[in-house]
Amino acid sequence: MLILFGIPYVDAPMEAEAECASLLTRELVDGIVTDDSDVFLFGGSRIYRNMFNEAKYVECYLLADLEREIGLDRDKLVRLAYLLGSDYTEGLPGVGPVAGRELLEEFPGKHGLERFRDWWDRVQSGKDSEQETNTSWKRRFVRPISLSLSSKKGHKELILDKGWPPKDVAEAYYRPTVVESDEQFSWSGVDLDGLRFYLNRSLGWDQVKTDSLLLPLIKRDQERKAGALRKQPVMTDFFDYTAGDAPFSRKKQPKYASKRLQNVVQVRPASSSLSSLTLDPS
Repeated sequence: MLILFGIPYVDAPMEAEAECASLLTRELVDGIVTDDSDVFLFGGSRIYRNMFNEAKYVECYLLADLEREIGLDRDKLVRLAYLLGSDYTEGLPGVGPVAGRELLEEFPGKHGLERFRDWWDRVQSGKDSEQETNTSWKRRFVRPISLSLSSKKGHKELILDKGWPPKDVAEAYYRPTVVESDEQFSWSGVDLDGLRFYLNRSLGWDQVKTDSLLLPLIKRDQERKAGALRKQPVMTDFFDYTAGDAPFSRKKQPKYASKRLQNVVQVRPASSSLSSLTLDPS
């Protein structure tokens, strides 16, 4: 159908979000339309959500805002996936979004998860020192091991082998299989005869019905290209698709229901909430 309408497309060899992130990084597209948050882990930097949901406003999310306003850059998001789970890993039992964010702050940096693994191995074998397990977060994370009544909330079932975190998970996000071509997208003409055959075979439409729907559209497109028709409004006439490249108003920083999460997300006075650009679906 896309070919018959002359619409350019890329057939992603693996993950669609990875392909879209690659196209955006190479400036072959202006943004990514998806509701899958994994796109940020693949490097997507300008995401449009709710595009096809008439009950919601379209929202634009920027990777730069995630880093500036809630302290999550791409590297942290990938590390967080090891803790919370994603398409490539199950995550850790007993570790939710709040504990995950706290863990990343407690063990920061590129090799923070490895340091957490080594510390946890010493804790479970009783070889950690009092000086080593000396923060309130570490004591709270450890405590359920010795208190059987707290086992439902604890991490006594958490076992990390020497191969954790598996490197192939990060590789899947940082080096996904994508189409490497930098060829610019270009639209071609509508294949009317091909559409007549396709719609007859697929939907049982005869030529009269197909032509009644397609010929007015083809005529309008020809008039537009010839300059005989007033320019048809497009999406970018209603909002700035480069949101984030220039100053624009932001919403007030929200207060999180979890005090622990609020303590993790340290926001500078000049900063505010994750920027969102909304479009009235009407």
